[in-house]
Amino acid sequence: MLKIKNLSKALLCIVLLSFGKIASAQKVGFVSYDSLLYLLPQYETISKKFDSARTYYGEQLEGQKADLEVAAMKLDSIKTRISPREYELRMSALQQTNQRIQSLSELYKEELSKYQESLVRPLNVKVRKAIEEVAKANGFSSVVDKQVAYYFNPADDLTAIVMKKLNIVIPPPMPAGMGNGQSPPGR
Repeated sequence: MLKIKNLSKALLCIVLLSFGKIASAQKVGFVSYDSLLYLLPQYETISKKFDSARTYYGEQLEGQKADLEVAAMKLDSIKTRISPREYELRMSALQQTNQRIQSLSELYKEELSKYQESLVRPLNVKVRKAIEEVAKANGFSSVVDKQVAYYFNPADDLTAIVMKKLNIVIPPPMPAGMGNGQSPPGR
């Protein structure tokens, strides 16, 4: 998902910059889109929901894989006591079970991707709307993600303004020695 998003961002940047004189006449702003998204307070809640779903699906798959492994070990332990034909039939059944587990794994990946997209979609809309409002209010005709820019004028960085628009508050950095279980200096 991120590769496609970064590719589309890069293409947008190339298209904007390829217009030469037109692009130079336009005022282009820059943002750190991922930072804006990840710093929204709702993002943590969404991440927890997604992690919970991923854990659930993972546990389902792991349980089925463990059952398959136990069945394979049992089959291996009785291999000499059953006919080659019976062994072949049981091995074929185990292989089919393994294929079902693989298919289920792919289905879970698709479901998780759709679920993640549905969770993040409202935040993307919110961030894009804020970017658009800030760009219009500040006379920018285009806004590009900083990740796809080789260089940009720091004066054209709209990230902080958009953060303010989204009511994102960045806590001040912790003094040296704080936050890692150590006492502040002098104590």
